[in-house]
Amino acid sequence: MLIKIVLLFLLICSLVYSSKPNSTPFICIESSSKAPTLPSCLPGYVLDIDNVIYESTHDDSCSDITRCRIESKNSLAFACNRKRTCQIELANLHFHINSTCGTTRRFFIQYHCLPIIQEQKDYLCDSPTYRRPLLGDINLSCIRNYRLFILNAWIGLSLRSSDDFSSKIKCNRDTLTTCQYDLSTNYRHLCDYQSKQECKIAYSQRPMLEQCSYGTQSNFSLVEYLCIPGSRR
Repeated sequence: MLIKIVLLFLLICSLVYSSKPNSTPFICIESSSKAPTLPSCLPGYVLDIDNVIYESTHDDSCSDITRCRIESKNSLAFACNRKRTCQIELANLHFHINSTCGTTRRFFIQYHCLPIIQEQKDYLCDSPTYRRPLLGDINLSCIRNYRLFILNAWIGLSLRSSDDFSSKIKCNRDTLTTCQYDLSTNYRHLCDYQSKQECKIAYSQRPMLEQCSYGTQSNFSLVEYLCIPGSRR
């Protein structure tokens, strides 16, 4: 229960963090004395450029009053979107606006940091007759800075003849099954006592299909889970 509360809290924090708009200070296109403050996000998040405002100035310096202002995010969106940090050549943003406005001298960036929520799936379709127990183990894992959260999990019997058990079939969410058991809560509880980034569900921990007229051992297993931004070490 505690880990579910923590994961829910982390997810809410992720959504709050991603909903917060961010802006860089003005960046001088020709500045070489100080490293510019370019957009960046925490681990587990990627950039989404909302807008870029370019300005020219009356005396063509970075500090003078604004002469003209234009908005265009195209080049920065291409260079920075879906990345954690934005690395660009400032010289590429130095362009001539028109004969009245002159050349851009500075700009600032408005952006969001969106959480990377990695959706994972684990499907198993085979016969308990031919299965070695070790092959039926389910190993869920997320990369560093993510937390594992099980969305859906169930087991059942696939609707195919016993003669086809030894042949491989494409196994996915749409596989026809009967005697389904929802194990979402069971598996979440099981993973609560393991690593926050990894969880092993042994084949022996899979319950029997009670009151199923087709058999008591499942030959189908599905686990869908998310990797949610969590620890930021």
